[in-house]
Amino acid sequence: MIIPLDSVVYDARARDGTWCTKKPRCMNFPECPNSRKEFLAFKDYKWFAVIEEFNILGWENQQREKHKNENWSVKQLRNPRHWQKGVRKRLKEKALKHVNFLMGDILLDIPEAHGVDVIRTMAKIGVKFEWGENAKVFRKVMLIGKPIIFGIEK
Repeated sequence: MIIPLDSVVYDARARDGTWCTKKPRCMNFPECPNSRKEFLAFKDYKWFAVIEEFNILGWENQQREKHKNENWSVKQLRNPRHWQKGVRKRLKEKALKHVNFLMGDILLDIPEAHGVDVIRTMAKIGVKFEWGENAKVFRKVMLIGKPIIFGIEK
């Protein structure tokens, strides 16, 4: 499903490393934002969000059963290195179904690297995020920009 956005919240801290270097530190900083255009460079686009939800509680329970003799902590059971790549892949496949690069569409696969405050942007449309050991569902978001040509949304 593709969700139209009335506006996108920009925050330089999403791009300058302020958020990337907080614990847990993102392993892709500084290459990730350095390899992407700043969101403010994208003018005259209508924005859409694509969301992939991941049942982290279900994953944790599966891993607990799988590693029941190893006494893993919740942090170990929820380690994103084991599940995040698959979630990103499914999200990108879902997003690409709505992108037409030949018509000038763009895909922001890591919106934060462009300076987008995904949390506040999605809160405007009622999408909430959960964190920490009590979270049941994690959500990942990609943004699609469709050009507005001569003031007309295509």
